[in-house]
This record gives sequence, C-alpha cells and structure tokens, in this order.
Amino acid sequence: MTLQKAARLTAGLAVAAVIILISGLAFAEAPRTINYQGYLTDSTGNPVDGVVDMTFRIYNVPVGSNELWVETQGSVQVKSGIYNIVLGSVSSMSRLTFNEQYYLGVQTGADEEMSPRQPLTSAPYSFRSLWTDNADMVDGKHYSDISADISSEAAARQAADTTVQNNIDNEAAARSNADATLTSNLNAEAAARQAADTTLQTNIDNESAARANADAALTGNLNAEAAARHAADTTLQTNIDNESAARSNADATLTSNLNAESSARQAGDNSLQTTKQNLITGGCDLGSSIRLINTSGTVVCETDDGITSESDPQVGSNTANYVPKWNGSALVSGDIYDNVYVGIGTTSPTAKLHIAGGNLFVEDNQPNIILNTTDTFQSSVVFRAAGSDKFAISTDIGGYSINNFAISDASGAGAAIARFFIDPNGNVGIGTTTPSARLHVAGTAKATNFEGGDSDGDLNMIRDVSSSYANAWFRVFTNGTAIEQLRIGDGDEATILGDGVFSANGIDYAEAFKIADQTLEAGDVVVLNLRQPEFIQRSKRPYASNLAGVISGKPGFLTGQSFDAEEQADPQTAELRRQARIKGDHDEDKRLTGELQENVRRQYRAVALAGRVPVKVDGAKGPIKPGDRLTSSPTPGHAMAMKEAGQSIGIALEAWENDGRGTILVLIQPGWWSPLDDDRKDW
Repeated sequence: MTLQKAARLTAGLAVAAVIILISGLAFAEAPRTINYQGYLTDSTGNPVDGVVDMTFRIYNVPVGSNELWVETQGSVQVKSGIYNIVLGSVSSMSRLTFNEQYYLGVQTGADEEMSPRQPLTSAPYSFRSLWTDNADMVDGKHYSDISADISSEAAARQAADTTVQNNIDNEAAARSNADATLTSNLNAEAAARQAADTTLQTNIDNESAARANADAALTGNLNAEAAARHAADTTLQTNIDNESAARSNADATLTSNLNAESSARQAGDNSLQTTKQNLITGGCDLGSSIRLINTSGTVVCETDDGITSESDPQVGSNTANYVPKWNGSALVSGDIYDNVYVGIGTTSPTAKLHIAGGNLFVEDNQPNIILNTTDTFQSSVVFRAAGSDKFAISTDIGGYSINNFAISDASGAGAAIARFFIDPNGNVGIGTTTPSARLHVAGTAKATNFEGGDSDGDLNMIRDVSSSYANAWFRVFTNGTAIEQLRIGDGDEATILGDGVFSANGIDYAEAFKIADQTLEAGDVVVLNLRQPEFIQRSKRPYASNLAGVISGKPGFLTGQSFDAEEQADPQTAELRRQARIKGDHDEDKRLTGELQENVRRQYRAVALAGRVPVKVDGAKGPIKPGDRLTSSPTPGHAMAMKEAGQSIGIALEAWENDGRGTILVLIQPGWWSPLDDDRKDW
C-alpha cells in the first residue's frame, strides 16, 4: 500500500516544552519525547483506516543520508487518516542536543521514505534548556512565580470540582425520584395489561363457542344440500331418458319424410323427361325465316315479303336503331339506341357508350371499372364542363411512364399540368412530377396536425436532403410569416434560436458527467475524480475540496447529453446508424438510436448546477436547519450542515432534526463558504 502524509507538530508541543522546563527544577532531567500527529492517505487520496508499521528518522539536513536518530513503531492505529504517536518512546533521544535545525523523515512499512522531510519547529528545541544557565526561568519568570500561578489554578479547579460533584449529587437524587415514578407507572401498566388479558381470554372463549355452533349449522346445511342435489340428479336423469325417446321418434319421422320426398322427386324427374323440349330438327328456305319452334323440334317458316314496317308487337314498333325491350307480353321500343355508338338517354352518342340524363351505377360484392389500353398509351378519366376538359385522372401525363398515376388540369399529354402525381415507387408529389419522398410538396403546405406515420408513430422532419445548400434553415412562424418563433440553423453543430420562454417541469439546471459507478442515483452528493476530471464519484469524506454537486433526478435543463454524447457512447453503433439514415431505413435508425440512448443513460449522470434539488442528508452528523450551508459528510453520498469553512453545495430549504438519514430540498449554490459569511440574521 502506497501512502501519503500530511504531517504536523501539534500545538500541544509548546505546552510540553513548558512542562519540561518546570520539571527541570524538580527532577534531574525532563522526559526526552515529542508528541507527533500525522495524516495518511492512499495513492488515490482516500484517508487510511487500520494498523500501520511506521519508521521515524531525524536528520540535520533536508535531503541526504546524515541520519542522527531512528525509531520504528509497529501497529500504529490510523483512523480516518489521522494518527498520534510519541517520538522517543522506543529509541532514546538523549544523544540529540537540539542546537541546530533538525528534519523528521517518515516511512510506512516497506515503502520509501516520504518526501519532503518535515522541519522540526521551536517546541522540540526546549531540550536545550538542560544546558542553559537559567534553567529556573521561563519567559522571564522565576519558577517560584510559576508555582504560585499553578497553585492558584489548582485551587480554582478544586472549587469547580466541588460544584460539579454537587451537580452530580443533585442529578442522582432527581434520577432516583424519576425511577420511583417509573416503577409506579410500570406496576399500573402491568395491572391494566392483566385485566386486558383476562377480557381477551373471555372473548376468545365466547368466539370458540360461537364457531362450534356455526360449524354444526354448516354441517346441517351441507347434508340438506346433498339431499337436494341427489333429488335434482334423479330428475335430470329422467328428463334425459324422455328426451332420448323423443329424439328417436323424431329420427324415425324424418327418415319417413325423406323417403317420401325422394319418391316425389323421382316422379317429377320422370315427368320432366317426358315433356322436355326436343332439339330443332328442321329449317327454313332462303327468303324465309323461322316463325315458330314446336316442342317436337320442328319449325314453322314464314316467307319474307320485303315490308319494312312491322306492326307485330313481338318484334317492336318500327323505330329504327332502338333496341326493343320485353314489357311482359311483347317486345316494345326500348331506351337504348344502337348506331355503332350506344346511347342511353340520347340518340346522338359520341362514344362507344354515352349516358345522358342519368347516373352510372355498378353494384357487386367486388365491383370494378377497368380501363385497358392495348398499347403503351395513357388511360384517362376526363371531367368536362360546358364541353371543355377541366380535370383528368390518368396513367400518363405529359409523356411520363404509364406506370404513374396523375391528376391533372386537362386530358392528354403535352399541355396537361399534373397537380397530383404518384410514381411507380409509391412516392406522392403535389405540384411536382418527380417526388423524392413518400410525400413531396412543391410549395407551401398547411395542416392542423402532424401525426407520426411509421410503425412507432415517429414523425421525421428533414430539410436539405442532398446537403446542397450552405445555409438551409428550419423555421417556425406565427401570424403568417410576420413573427419568427423558432429557427434551427444548418450543419452538424446547428444553433437553435427561440422567441419566448422555455418552460419545463424540472426545477434545476444540470450538466451531464461521466460515471463508472452504475449505482449513483438522484440525491447523491458527488465529487470530481481528480485523475479523470470528466468523471464523478460518490463523496466519501467531510468537507471534500473536490466537491462537484448533487445528482439531479429531473432537470429542467440539461447540457452535455445530446447527439455528441450518443456518438461518443458507442462510435461503432453511431456509424451503423449513420449508414441506416443514408439508406432511408427509419426502423433501423430508431433501433440503433435507442441503443445509443441507453448507453448514454448508463455512462452519464446529470449534476445540478443551480436550482432546487432533493439531497440525501445524514442527521447523525448534527441537525440541519433551513438556511444552513451544506457540504459532504463522512457518510458516502450524503450531506451535512457546515460548521467550518469549506466547499458548499448550497443552502438547505428544509429542516432535518432526527439522527437518521433522509432527503431534503436544497437550493444549489456551489462555492466556498465560511461561518464569517453567515447572514441568517436577515432570515
């Protein structure tokens, strides 16, 4: 174990020097020892706790090997880095004259001696009083005067001891009276508890009897229910038997009816075979036509007389080009006009099918209207007004592929302008015939709401897809384009500008720091790792000089945990995400982004820099009052009230009076604080 030290001679050494001088008057020689206190830390700066073997040396040079005295003390107790020893208690210092500057070297175990050596100050040099001519004088006073002062102080202490003894006697008497009162109260409570136990036993006996009665009643009810169920089962079996007999009779009746129906169908088939129409066996000569077809298959012919007028109701009413219809008893003039072009409701059709004065209605379980082109030309549905083309739905506008779908302002190719366009890839263009995305609007688009459209409900807004513009902005306006509310600049490190107040549910401002300890949580007091300043760790000692702040659980504003943090958390995954974005694979982009965000959550914690934050505290280190300045405590991750100058995390806004651990609200104000700065008289 490599140890560091912060050593110092205690103020008590000066007192020891005085005692040595006084003792020199009564004894042949004063004790040759020096009280020494030091502070040990490990290689990471943490205080040492435990037992350590230590070696001490005295030199008359700050560096070099001119060793005058050495002493090894085994099993030195070190607590929270602090140890106290007495130099000279193992090896005598009688050979040291203390008539020149001495330096103390300290070594722990087998480690090298610590550097630099500590110069011994004035107190140890009181040993020179053994060689002075004025050994009975201290600071110009004779030892007899000092003895008088000591006697006076002894009398004062005796009077104080008497007062303390009286106070102890009075407290003992008060405690005796309190013990008597307590004994009386305990006896009364014991009697009350005995009475309560008797009442409880009576209640238990009564409840036991009541439960026995209830069990007997339950047994009777169960027996009655068993008898009732047996009777119901008997009735059910009887009903089942009756239903079985009824079904057997019904099956017999059904069989009889089926046999009768089969016989009737056979008779009908025989009758049909007898009366069916025979095949046509005859014909008519040239110049005549079939007038009647007999059941036997023979025909009755009729000679054509060249008369175009026909009054026979079976062939129409002598109206040219009209398709006749059957009115129930004869053929009469219809509404369909056939003159190469078929007209319905018109006698002057201009197309293969021309419907006038009505609607076209197609009904089926899967109705279709099919336009089939026999070449590579377009198929269109044209809308006209007053004989002029106004609107067309077509597969080819302006010579584009017939695999497109377009809605244009006129029919045909060339002059038509596509207003709505769908290409073979499914991309939709409004105002453009070359859409580069699922929806491509060339112009201004207005909408009340935008909703995510992919499988996860995401809405991605992309500008400057080809990166061909040096200063492409994303902007949000209100009142038309009069007031700019939001602007996101161009490039990887784009600036975001907003006009107004940014409001969040969180109430603190935080910065993201890296962590190595996944157990760090909201409210923990943390310090900087001085070997890796970008990392934080849980505080472990009081008044830590490298105090960073407190972990925030819900910051209102957080820096250092955005896109750069995602890319730095896992560069390989970030590169895969970049490739997915280039390919337009939004699902893979989102999956990889989720992985990067999870890595950021594991690698970073938000440290509050300002605002109000819940902070862990330990009341065992003293009560906390509103207005107290807080710092790190010996309890890892917990704060305590400050009693001396040091680094502070902020001001307590709530009290903590008990000696346990908990959480209070703190106004974060990191910085140096001293008790001289306390201005709570203004609170």
